[in-house]
Amino acid sequence: MVKNPSFTLRQRWSKTLADIRLPPNVKINAAINTNTGRTFVIYDDDKVAEIDECTMMAVKYSPLQEIFPGIPSAVMLAFRHIDGNLFFFAKHQSYVFNEFINTVITGGPFDLYALGIECPRNGCCYKYAPFSIEFIISVTYVFASDTTD
Repeated sequence: MVKNPSFTLRQRWSKTLADIRLPPNVKINAAINTNTGRTFVIYDDDKVAEIDECTMMAVKYSPLQEIFPGIPSAVMLAFRHIDGNLFFFAKHQSYVFNEFINTVITGGPFDLYALGIECPRNGCCYKYAPFSIEFIISVTYVFASDTTD
């Protein structure tokens, strides 16, 4: 997929949705790589495709609740946290999922404290709370795009 050390895409990349065996008009909600090394694409709000990392193709399709019980539909963001849990954000709610016991261990209104970020009660974090999920998405993208040491 990517050539080292230039980090440029190899020929024939990027792939179309059809190339990776996803329906052509899907809405991709999120993608996540789990602690067990499995990669999932959440799409059309309540469907999941498991991606084979070697072939880069979907190999299994399941309902969201079958793979991540307790996680609601319409996920906006998903990632594996350094603490080993999987975080999901949907409809201004956050959910912490433990894949080893296959359950949501905590959930509730989105709060930066869930990520270990403490904000004063009257601070800007609360003033701009409606933008918090969008901020996390932006920061995640910036850090994922940074290739400097």
